[in-house]
Amino acid sequence: MRSSVRTRISSLYACALTCCAPLAVPFSPVGAFRGKASSEAFILSQSRGNLVRSRLYMQSQDQPPAMAQCKILCYGDSLTAGTSPPLGELYPYGPHLERLLNEKISSVVRWKGYPGWTATGMAECLDGPEGLRTLLRSVQSRTGSPADLCIILAGTNDLAYETEAAPIVDALEALHGASHGEGVPTVAMGIPPSAWQRSDPHAGALASEVNASLQRWCQATSGRGEANRRSIFLSCPIDPSTLGGALWSPDGLHLSPDGFRELGEGLAPSLAQILADLKAKV
Repeated sequence: MRSSVRTRISSLYACALTCCAPLAVPFSPVGAFRGKASSEAFILSQSRGNLVRSRLYMQSQDQPPAMAQCKILCYGDSLTAGTSPPLGELYPYGPHLERLLNEKISSVVRWKGYPGWTATGMAECLDGPEGLRTLLRSVQSRTGSPADLCIILAGTNDLAYETEAAPIVDALEALHGASHGEGVPTVAMGIPPSAWQRSDPHAGALASEVNASLQRWCQATSGRGEANRRSIFLSCPIDPSTLGGALWSPDGLHLSPDGFRELGEGLAPSLAQILADLKAKV
């Protein structure tokens, strides 16, 4: 069963990678916090023996954000990139999050998602060209100050490779720890539900265990005196009862364009409060 899931995931991403042709929308648009030039990068990553080629795109803005704006980096896998098979375009939740956040607090949201990547793979590439620590340092160098918040959504792909929660939780903690080391507090998004988890009891139980462990770890960080070394756990705001409906891609693993909109909009109220609380502690 697990090998068939791996095959399914691999085939989905092999199909999605065909969207990397020059005329297609590339994977993982990420808005730079500063700079005029756009750039493309290709990255080869090995995750548990599976070679994944992700096309990464950096979309730049003409002007840096105003000093008062909160800078938020969303980091993760295809659920951050906005992959929605069989559609060839990307529908990241970042723009929807930014739109609603700006109704409460001035914010700029940028994102970097790597389809097919596991949390363990991300943790092994923290200092790579597109690693989390590298990206956070880039924000600091481009804007003169650290990002205000990093949202990490990862772990779904690990469910196809791991038999225990510990390696996944360790990798997620490493990602959050790297962000804390750069002076950036984090939001830990729980692994979202999926039709796969519903049909595979082991995957469902593993996801629940990872989320519970991650939530406990985040609660432990709340006792730290420094606000920029804290993590806040948020469950996916998509209701599991909607599985198979209009918010989901036909593959049962990804969201539909409406689902990604729902994800961004559903996160906005909690994140607005988190940002306000962080600003109040500065």
